[in-house]
Amino acid sequence: MSLVPDRAICVRTYPYSETSQIATLFARTRGLVRVIAKGSHRATKAGSSKFDGGLDLLDEADALVGDRTEKDLNVLAEWKIVEGFRPLRRSSRPMFLGLMLAELIGELFAANDPHPPIYDRFRHTLGQLGSASGEEHGLAMLLDVLRASGYLPSLTKCASCGNSVAGERVLYFSASGGGVICRNCEVALPDRMNVDPRLIGIAVNILRLPREAGGAALRLPRITRAQSDPLLAMMLLHVQHVIQKPLRMKRWVEAPRRRTNPPRSRELARASDETRRTDPVPESPHEASNETRVVSASNATESDSRASSRLHEGDTTPTGASGEPDAPVESISN
Repeated sequence: MSLVPDRAICVRTYPYSETSQIATLFARTRGLVRVIAKGSHRATKAGSSKFDGGLDLLDEADALVGDRTEKDLNVLAEWKIVEGFRPLRRSSRPMFLGLMLAELIGELFAANDPHPPIYDRFRHTLGQLGSASGEEHGLAMLLDVLRASGYLPSLTKCASCGNSVAGERVLYFSASGGGVICRNCEVALPDRMNVDPRLIGIAVNILRLPREAGGAALRLPRITRAQSDPLLAMMLLHVQHVIQKPLRMKRWVEAPRRRTNPPRSRELARASDETRRTDPVPESPHEASNETRVVSASNATESDSRASSRLHEGDTTPTGASGEPDAPVESISN
Protein backbone atom coordinates (compact mmCIF):
# COMPACT_ATOMS: atom_id res chain seq x y z
CA MET A 1 0.00 0.00 0.00
CA SER A 2 1.42 3.37 -1.03
CA LEU A 3 0.92 6.59 0.94
CA VAL A 4 -0.20 9.84 -0.68
CA PRO A 5 0.67 13.23 0.89
CA ASP A 6 -2.11 15.80 1.07
CA ARG A 7 -3.18 18.90 2.99
CA ALA A 8 -6.33 18.22 5.04
CA ILE A 9 -8.63 19.64 7.71
CA CYS A 10 -10.15 17.35 10.34
CA VAL A 11 -13.96 17.69 10.28
CA ARG A 12 -14.97 14.76 12.52
CA THR A 13 -13.38 12.34 14.99
CA TYR A 14 -14.48 9.13 16.70
CA PRO A 15 -12.69 7.33 19.56
CA TYR A 16 -11.67 3.86 18.41
CA SER A 17 -9.71 2.62 21.41
CA GLU A 18 -7.63 4.05 24.21
CA THR A 19 -4.85 5.00 21.80
CA SER A 20 -6.49 5.17 18.34
CA GLN A 21 -8.99 7.38 16.50
CA ILE A 22 -11.24 7.22 13.46
CA ALA A 23 -11.49 10.57 11.69
CA THR A 24 -13.04 12.19 8.64
CA LEU A 25 -10.63 14.46 6.80
CA PHE A 26 -11.48 17.08 4.19
CA ALA A 27 -8.43 16.90 1.91
CA ARG A 28 -7.67 19.44 -0.78
CA THR A 29 -6.97 16.99 -3.62
CA ARG A 30 -9.02 13.98 -2.49
CA GLY A 31 -12.09 15.43 -0.81
CA LEU A 32 -13.60 13.60 2.15
CA VAL A 33 -11.53 10.65 3.39
CA ARG A 34 -12.28 8.43 6.37
CA VAL A 35 -9.10 7.25 8.08
CA ILE A 36 -7.96 5.34 11.12
CA ALA A 37 -5.07 6.78 13.11
CA LYS A 38 -3.55 3.87 15.01
CA GLY A 39 -1.75 5.00 18.14
CA SER A 40 -2.61 8.69 17.73
CA HIS A 41 -3.14 9.07 21.50
CA ARG A 42 -0.16 6.94 22.45
CA ALA A 43 2.05 8.62 25.01
CA THR A 44 5.26 7.17 23.59
CA LYS A 45 7.68 9.29 21.60
CA ALA A 46 6.96 7.42 18.38
CA GLY A 47 3.20 7.91 18.66
CA SER A 48 3.40 11.60 19.54
CA SER A 49 5.91 12.33 16.77
CA LYS A 50 3.72 10.87 14.02
CA PHE A 51 0.42 12.51 15.02
CA ASP A 52 1.43 15.59 17.06
CA GLY A 53 -0.51 14.38 20.08
CA GLY A 54 -3.67 13.29 18.26
CA LEU A 55 -6.23 14.62 15.79
CA ASP A 56 -8.38 17.54 16.86
CA LEU A 57 -11.36 19.09 15.09
CA LEU A 58 -10.68 21.99 12.69
CA ASP A 59 -6.92 21.42 12.68
CA GLU A 60 -5.13 21.74 9.33
CA ALA A 61 -2.19 19.41 8.78
CA ASP A 62 0.00 17.67 6.24
CA ALA A 63 -1.27 14.11 6.12
CA LEU A 64 0.01 10.82 4.70
CA VAL A 65 -3.04 8.73 3.76
CA GLY A 66 -3.36 5.37 2.10
CA ASP A 67 -4.44 5.50 -1.56
CA ARG A 68 -6.95 2.63 -1.54
CA THR A 69 -10.09 4.44 -2.66
CA GLU A 70 -12.06 1.19 -2.83
CA LYS A 71 -11.72 0.77 0.94
CA ASP A 72 -14.11 2.57 3.24
CA LEU A 73 -11.40 3.18 5.84
CA ASN A 74 -7.86 4.16 4.93
CA VAL A 75 -4.79 4.28 7.14
CA LEU A 76 -3.43 7.60 8.35
CA ALA A 77 0.31 7.19 8.69
CA GLU A 78 1.31 10.75 9.63
CA TRP A 79 -0.34 13.99 10.75
CA LYS A 80 1.77 17.15 11.02
CA ILE A 81 -0.22 20.17 12.16
CA VAL A 82 0.23 23.27 10.02
CA GLU A 83 -2.45 25.59 11.41
CA GLY A 84 -4.52 25.29 14.58
CA PHE A 85 -6.63 28.48 14.17
CA ARG A 86 -6.15 29.65 17.74
CA PRO A 87 -8.30 32.83 17.40
CA LEU A 88 -11.19 30.56 16.46
CA ARG A 89 -10.99 28.75 19.82
CA ARG A 90 -11.03 31.80 22.07
CA SER A 91 -14.82 32.13 22.05
CA SER A 92 -17.73 29.71 21.78
CA ARG A 93 -19.58 31.45 18.94
CA PRO A 94 -16.76 31.22 16.34
CA MET A 95 -16.12 27.62 17.39
CA PHE A 96 -19.78 26.71 16.94
CA LEU A 97 -19.84 28.28 13.47
CA GLY A 98 -16.68 26.39 12.47
CA LEU A 99 -18.04 23.06 13.72
CA MET A 100 -21.32 23.74 11.91
CA LEU A 101 -19.48 24.26 8.62
CA ALA A 102 -17.41 21.12 9.21
CA GLU A 103 -20.58 19.10 9.82
CA LEU A 104 -22.19 20.44 6.64
CA ILE A 105 -19.13 19.55 4.57
CA GLY A 106 -19.12 16.03 6.00
CA GLU A 107 -22.84 15.55 5.30
CA LEU A 108 -23.31 17.20 1.89
CA PHE A 109 -20.17 16.15 0.01
CA ALA A 110 -19.47 12.64 -1.22
CA ALA A 111 -16.34 10.68 -0.32
CA ASN A 112 -13.32 11.02 -2.64
CA ASP A 113 -14.96 13.97 -4.42
CA PRO A 114 -12.38 16.80 -4.41
CA HIS A 115 -13.44 20.45 -4.08
CA PRO A 116 -10.22 22.52 -4.03
CA PRO A 117 -12.02 25.92 -4.17
CA ILE A 118 -14.24 24.96 -1.24
CA TYR A 119 -11.19 23.76 0.70
CA ASP A 120 -9.42 27.08 0.17
CA ARG A 121 -12.59 28.94 1.05
CA PHE A 122 -13.06 26.84 4.21
CA ARG A 123 -9.49 27.44 5.32
CA HIS A 124 -9.86 31.20 4.82
CA THR A 125 -13.17 31.25 6.70
CA LEU A 126 -11.74 29.40 9.72
CA GLY A 127 -9.12 32.11 9.97
CA GLN A 128 -11.76 34.87 9.91
CA LEU A 129 -14.43 33.46 12.23
CA GLY A 130 -12.62 34.73 15.30
CA SER A 131 -12.55 38.32 14.01
CA ALA A 132 -15.21 41.04 14.17
CA SER A 133 -16.49 39.97 10.73
CA GLY A 134 -17.04 36.34 11.73
CA GLU A 135 -20.82 36.36 11.22
CA GLU A 136 -20.70 37.42 7.57
CA HIS A 137 -17.83 35.04 6.76
CA GLY A 138 -19.69 32.12 8.35
CA LEU A 139 -22.89 32.90 6.45
CA ALA A 140 -21.05 33.34 3.15
CA MET A 141 -19.23 30.02 3.61
CA LEU A 142 -22.52 28.26 4.38
CA LEU A 143 -24.05 29.58 1.16
CA ASP A 144 -20.95 28.53 -0.83
CA VAL A 145 -21.12 24.99 0.58
CA LEU A 146 -24.81 24.71 -0.35
CA ARG A 147 -24.17 26.00 -3.85
CA ALA A 148 -21.16 23.72 -4.45
CA SER A 149 -23.05 20.66 -3.22
CA GLY A 150 -26.12 21.46 -5.33
CA TYR A 151 -28.48 21.93 -2.38
CA LEU A 152 -28.82 25.72 -2.43
CA PRO A 153 -32.51 26.62 -1.92
CA SER A 154 -34.30 28.90 -4.34
CA LEU A 155 -33.89 32.51 -3.17
CA THR A 156 -34.78 34.64 -6.20
CA LYS A 157 -37.85 32.75 -7.50
CA CYS A 158 -40.80 31.10 -5.84
CA ALA A 159 -39.93 27.44 -5.35
CA SER A 160 -43.55 26.48 -6.12
CA CYS A 161 -44.68 28.57 -9.10
CA GLY A 162 -41.33 29.83 -10.38
CA ASN A 163 -42.29 33.52 -10.43
CA SER A 164 -39.74 36.13 -9.39
CA VAL A 165 -40.04 37.37 -5.81
CA ALA A 166 -38.18 40.64 -6.42
CA GLY A 167 -40.08 43.52 -4.86
CA GLU A 168 -42.38 41.29 -2.77
CA ARG A 169 -43.17 42.69 0.66
CA VAL A 170 -44.33 39.37 2.15
CA LEU A 171 -42.31 36.18 1.67
CA TYR A 172 -42.28 32.72 3.18
CA PHE A 173 -39.67 29.99 3.39
CA SER A 174 -40.42 26.28 3.20
CA ALA A 175 -37.86 23.53 3.73
CA SER A 176 -40.06 20.95 2.03
CA GLY A 177 -40.82 23.37 -0.81
CA GLY A 178 -37.16 24.03 -1.52
CA GLY A 179 -36.84 27.76 -0.89
CA VAL A 180 -38.80 31.00 -0.72
CA ILE A 181 -42.54 30.90 -1.34
CA CYS A 182 -44.71 33.74 -2.62
CA ARG A 183 -47.99 34.82 -1.08
CA ASN A 184 -50.06 33.00 -3.70
CA CYS A 185 -48.46 29.58 -3.00
CA GLU A 186 -47.98 29.65 0.77
CA VAL A 187 -51.33 28.01 1.53
CA ALA A 188 -50.25 24.67 0.03
CA LEU A 189 -47.15 24.34 2.26
CA PRO A 190 -47.93 23.78 5.97
CA ASP A 191 -44.29 24.07 7.09
CA ARG A 192 -43.92 27.61 5.72
CA MET A 193 -42.38 30.27 7.92
CA ASN A 194 -42.62 34.01 7.51
CA VAL A 195 -39.34 35.65 6.54
CA ASP A 196 -38.26 39.24 6.07
CA PRO A 197 -37.57 39.93 2.35
CA ARG A 198 -34.58 42.05 3.36
CA LEU A 199 -32.87 38.98 4.84
CA ILE A 200 -33.35 37.10 1.57
CA GLY A 201 -31.84 40.10 -0.21
CA ILE A 202 -28.74 39.89 2.02
CA ALA A 203 -28.21 36.22 1.12
CA VAL A 204 -28.71 36.90 -2.62
CA ASN A 205 -26.24 39.80 -2.57
CA ILE A 206 -23.59 37.68 -0.81
CA LEU A 207 -23.92 35.00 -3.49
CA ARG A 208 -23.47 37.62 -6.24
CA LEU A 209 -20.32 39.18 -4.80
CA PRO A 210 -17.08 38.82 -6.81
CA ARG A 211 -14.53 36.32 -5.57
CA GLU A 212 -10.82 36.45 -4.90
CA ALA A 213 -8.31 34.01 -6.35
CA GLY A 214 -8.78 31.77 -3.29
CA GLY A 215 -12.58 31.87 -3.58
CA ALA A 216 -13.25 34.31 -0.73
CA ALA A 217 -16.00 36.85 -1.33
CA LEU A 218 -14.98 40.47 -1.72
CA ARG A 219 -16.66 43.38 0.09
CA LEU A 220 -18.81 41.33 2.42
CA PRO A 221 -21.55 43.44 4.09
CA ARG A 222 -21.38 43.88 7.84
CA ILE A 223 -24.20 41.96 9.50
CA THR A 224 -25.18 41.26 13.08
CA ARG A 225 -26.63 38.21 14.78
CA ALA A 226 -30.10 39.73 14.46
CA GLN A 227 -29.66 39.25 10.70
CA SER A 228 -27.49 36.12 10.57
CA ASP A 229 -29.46 34.01 13.09
CA PRO A 230 -32.71 33.85 11.03
CA LEU A 231 -30.77 33.09 7.83
CA LEU A 232 -28.73 30.33 9.51
CA ALA A 233 -31.90 28.83 11.01
CA MET A 234 -33.58 28.70 7.58
CA MET A 235 -30.58 27.17 5.83
CA LEU A 236 -29.98 24.55 8.53
CA LEU A 237 -33.67 23.62 8.49
CA HIS A 238 -33.37 23.16 4.73
CA VAL A 239 -30.29 20.94 5.13
CA GLN A 240 -32.05 18.79 7.72
CA HIS A 241 -34.87 18.21 5.24
CA VAL A 242 -32.35 17.26 2.54
CA ILE A 243 -30.32 14.77 4.57
CA GLN A 244 -33.38 13.54 6.53
CA LYS A 245 -31.74 13.67 9.93
CA PRO A 246 -31.07 16.34 12.55
CA LEU A 247 -27.85 18.32 12.60
CA ARG A 248 -25.86 18.10 15.82
CA MET A 249 -24.67 21.73 15.74
CA LYS A 250 -28.02 23.31 14.91
CA ARG A 251 -29.14 23.87 18.50
CA TRP A 252 -25.75 25.32 19.45
CA VAL A 253 -25.67 27.78 16.57
CA GLU A 254 -29.25 28.86 17.33
CA ALA A 255 -28.58 29.25 21.07
CA PRO A 256 -29.73 32.66 22.39
CA ARG A 257 -27.17 35.31 23.02
CA ARG A 258 -26.08 36.00 26.57
CA ARG A 259 -27.49 39.25 27.84
CA THR A 260 -25.12 41.52 29.71
CA ASN A 261 -26.31 44.21 32.12
CA PRO A 262 -26.00 47.74 30.73
CA PRO A 263 -23.69 50.20 32.56
CA ARG A 264 -26.63 51.91 34.29
CA SER A 265 -27.88 48.60 35.68
CA ARG A 266 -24.41 47.75 36.96
CA GLU A 267 -24.18 51.11 38.77
CA LEU A 268 -27.57 50.57 40.41
CA ALA A 269 -26.58 47.07 41.48
CA ARG A 270 -23.32 48.39 42.96
CA ALA A 271 -25.17 51.12 44.91
CA SER A 272 -27.65 48.56 46.22
CA ASP A 273 -24.78 46.35 47.43
CA GLU A 274 -23.17 49.29 49.27
CA THR A 275 -26.48 50.19 50.93
CA ARG A 276 -26.97 46.60 52.00
CA ARG A 277 -23.54 46.57 53.62
CA THR A 278 -24.16 49.80 55.67
CA ASP A 279 -27.71 48.95 56.85
CA PRO A 280 -28.04 46.94 60.10
CA VAL A 281 -28.70 43.32 59.57
CA PRO A 282 -32.28 42.48 60.62
CA GLU A 283 -32.78 39.67 63.05
CA SER A 284 -33.74 36.36 61.62
CA PRO A 285 -37.20 34.85 62.26
CA HIS A 286 -35.56 32.04 64.19
CA GLU A 287 -33.92 34.46 66.64
CA ALA A 288 -37.16 36.47 67.01
CA SER A 289 -39.16 33.34 67.84
CA ASN A 290 -36.56 32.30 70.44
CA GLU A 291 -36.80 35.70 72.17
CA THR A 292 -40.60 35.49 72.15
CA ARG A 293 -40.50 32.10 73.81
CA VAL A 294 -38.09 33.38 76.48
CA VAL A 295 -40.32 36.39 77.31
CA SER A 296 -43.44 34.19 77.47
CA ALA A 297 -41.68 31.74 79.80
CA SER A 298 -40.57 34.57 82.14
CA ASN A 299 -44.12 36.00 82.27
CA ALA A 300 -45.54 32.58 83.10
CA THR A 301 -42.95 32.14 85.88
CA GLU A 302 -43.84 35.52 87.47
CA SER A 303 -47.58 34.69 87.31
CA ASP A 304 -47.03 31.31 89.00
CA SER A 305 -44.94 32.88 91.79
CA ARG A 306 -47.66 35.48 92.57
CA ALA A 307 -50.34 32.81 92.67
CA SER A 308 -48.32 30.61 95.04
CA SER A 309 -47.63 33.53 97.39
CA ARG A 310 -51.36 34.36 97.66
CA LEU A 311 -52.21 30.75 98.40
CA HIS A 312 -49.56 30.71 101.08
CA GLU A 313 -51.15 33.79 102.69
CA GLY A 314 -54.65 32.19 102.61
CA ASP A 315 -56.14 34.04 99.62
CA THR A 316 -58.13 31.50 97.59
CA THR A 317 -59.50 33.95 95.02
CA PRO A 318 -58.84 32.47 91.54
CA THR A 319 -56.70 34.57 89.25
CA GLY A 320 -56.34 34.66 85.44
CA ALA A 321 -53.27 34.50 83.31
CA SER A 322 -52.54 38.20 83.93
CA GLY A 323 -52.63 37.82 87.73
CA GLU A 324 -55.92 39.75 88.25
CA PRO A 325 -58.88 38.12 90.05
CA ASP A 326 -61.33 36.39 87.79
CA ALA A 327 -64.84 37.84 87.46
CA PRO A 328 -67.44 36.09 89.70
CA VAL A 329 -69.62 33.57 88.01
CA GLU A 330 -73.30 34.31 88.45
CA SER A 331 -75.42 31.37 89.51
CA ILE A 332 -78.32 30.42 87.37
CA SER A 333 -81.45 29.44 89.24
CA ASN A 334 -84.60 27.97 87.79
